[in-house]
Amino acid sequence: MLREGNIRRGYARVDGHQVHYREAGTGTPLLLLHQTPSASGEFSRVIPYLAEKYRVIAMDTPGYGMSDCPHRVFEMADYARTVRDFITGLDLGPVNLFGHHTGASIGVELAVTYPEVVARLMLSGLPVWDAAMRQQYLRKMEANPAVFTADGGYLKYLWDFFAGVDPKPDTAAHYLKVSMALLSGERREDAHRAVFEYDSASRLPLLKCPTCVMCGDGDFFFADIETTAALVPGATTRAIPDANVFLAFLRPLALAEAILEFIGDEGENE
Repeated sequence: MLREGNIRRGYARVDGHQVHYREAGTGTPLLLLHQTPSASGEFSRVIPYLAEKYRVIAMDTPGYGMSDCPHRVFEMADYARTVRDFITGLDLGPVNLFGHHTGASIGVELAVTYPEVVARLMLSGLPVWDAAMRQQYLRKMEANPAVFTADGGYLKYLWDFFAGVDPKPDTAAHYLKVSMALLSGERREDAHRAVFEYDSASRLPLLKCPTCVMCGDGDFFFADIETTAALVPGATTRAIPDANVFLAFLRPLALAEAILEFIGDEGENE
């Protein structure tokens, strides 16, 4: 199996900004979109498994990881357009796409607005909320902004926050989660804002590509997996056992198997 250290790095120029990505393998493209406030490093443990079959590309969402931060706050349509331009700029499409949390929301808007660039879609931990719930999360987010202070308190906040989500973390993964979150700076919540303002429930019925709604059984959104899938014409579902919001760290092989089961082996490397 490919080692993590053999994953290639690159930058694409998209609308005047540099977008960083990780890449491994050859063949049919498989694009991975991360959650917020993470980065493509979230997939460093799962990429080697997927790269045995596919050309795997994990991009840093604008403003996260090593990608440039947009000059303005993006809406979901902006993130989707950026991913479309990334796909066309690297001549990748149509791609199989896996999106996790924020990445899932971006994936929905991408596949609805630019269906020509998405062959198959996998949505992991997709939030589907009514307007009242989205407003509630927006208010909660605005009450807890990312603030850098001289005493380093923000570092402690991130450490404790991630520990609260995953009480028994892998130490190396925990440090990586914190370091990736730090890279987003004080605009940590930009992509969350886009998610909380996005009416995914109204967009899901418009999907035309084969779609799988999946989720770790310890994820916040696991209870909604069937309700979410019912909004997508012909969607299938897949639960990943013993996995929470950090399933790519915790269960990389199980996640890879779930992805490959859905998209098949047509991208197998020679």
